[in-house]
Amino acid sequence: MSEIRVLVVDDHALLRRGLQSMLSSYSDIEVVGEASNGPEAIEAVNTLQPDIVLLDIRMPGVDGTEVAHQLQHYAPETRIIIVSAYAHEEHVLEAIRAGAYAYVLKQSADQDLAETIRQVSRGERRWPASLIDTVIPQLQEQAQANLRHELGLTKEDLVILRHLVRGSTNRAIGQDLHCSERTAKRMVQRVATKLGAPNRLRAAAEAIRRGLA
Repeated sequence: MSEIRVLVVDDHALLRRGLQSMLSSYSDIEVVGEASNGPEAIEAVNTLQPDIVLLDIRMPGVDGTEVAHQLQHYAPETRIIIVSAYAHEEHVLEAIRAGAYAYVLKQSADQDLAETIRQVSRGERRWPASLIDTVIPQLQEQAQANLRHELGLTKEDLVILRHLVRGSTNRAIGQDLHCSERTAKRMVQRVATKLGAPNRLRAAAEAIRRGLA
């Protein structure tokens, strides 16, 4: 089995040396180089073409998330593992949005890093279990907000969708929104059109499928 080629990127020289020393004990992992900042990391990836980049999330100048974003375009075949001292939800979210495959805390790197490298080399993703319960709902909420924006749904539209899912009549919708039954019917048709649905029943089904109501 070929070795997994790894590039270590961190602005602290001692940490880079420590990670290299630790990983050198594994026969299936080879550290092919190191970099101390974002520009060096980009250049090293272009030159060395590693399989995995171990990337600090906070570095002077261009930080790790920006480097990860750039690598998605310049070297999409290279997979990113964020190695950070920060166990904050926002950092994990930044890493996910930047296309990273995994997030390892520096304080537990000696226990988790080698196996994480192997998993990521197989195309798997790995995130701290302690943060997933809070991070995933935030990602889902953001995804729903993006979908609502993409479809052009207003707060009023979402109220109508909830009514459709409950099976409310146009009269009930009108009473809730303080408008006539005829106006409510037009509003229902408008919302159905936004969802690409031919009728209220299909609109309700589409709302449920997309998690909009």
